Amino acid sequence: MDIKTIIKFYKPIVSLKIKKEIGATNPDWEDLTNEVLVALFKALKEKKFKKKSQLGTYIYGITKNVIRKYRYQKLIERKKDEGIGLDLSEDIGKLYEMKESLELIAKAIKKLDFKYKQILYLYYYQALPRESIARILNLTMNQVDTRINYAIKLLKKELNL
Repeated sequence: MDIKTIIKFYKPIVSLKIKKEIGATNPDWEDLTNEVLVALFKALKEKKFKKKSQLGTYIYGITKNVIRKYRYQKLIERKKDEGIGLDLSEDIGKLYEMKESLELIAKAIKKLDFKYKQILYLYYYQALPRESIARILNLTMNQVDTRINYAIKLLKKELNL
């Protein structure tokens, strides 16, 4: 596929993802979409895309990184606007604690059965409503609710909470 075809196909998808993440009324969505496409073009030109994954997955990763960077920049701007100093030693300590917590949660999730991992992924990571999850997994709403609640119960038990 040539770059024009790739951009024509993926630009609406990237735009939709960015609008969903930062809000469709946020005027920065167009700039972020272009930033993703420029990063994609550079990656393809420099042959960084090794075809170990599908192109759509690769573009999704670029999009998530661009959104993450954008949110971080907005946070820094907000702290500056509010006159809050950036205490890096305190921030690094908090980040380290958060990283440790996330690692523990990730280990606990890995121990779950697939059906619980799947339901948590769809509900929390993909942020799908329960109705959509029920339709995708061919479950009743009650089954979706039960699996989500039970998965959380298992995680709390594993994490001793």
